[in-house]
Amino acid sequence: MIASSKAAPLFDLNPAVSKWSLHTLGCDSFFQVLDLQVTGDQSRILLLHVPAQGVRYFGGWHHAPSLTPEADLEPIRQLALDRWEQQKDLPPNPVFDESEWLARTSLPIGPGFGDGQFGR
Repeated sequence: MIASSKAAPLFDLNPAVSKWSLHTLGCDSFFQVLDLQVTGDQSRILLLHVPAQGVRYFGGWHHAPSLTPEADLEPIRQLALDRWEQQKDLPPNPVFDESEWLARTSLPIGPGFGDGQFGR
């Protein structure tokens, strides 16, 4: 899960991807791990998305931001935990088993098909 106020919905620009509810985040972003939940064979990592322009509000950084102890992030953690509890036992969304999605997500983040690195 990613907590962000700056995620741009790609499905607004390309309705063909609406079934996946795709969003994008700026490439100049930082992430702070806020929480980790493990229940049985399921894991949830809660990341706080910090756009580069917002780093100065989090204090003390050279390569990445670190949140100040004064930041009250408990409401964000609790909201994420509540959603996790509501949804953790739901079956997986079947669109993520479709061949189009599996092909789209088969490579590591970054590499493209045209560079020959992955035999395509």
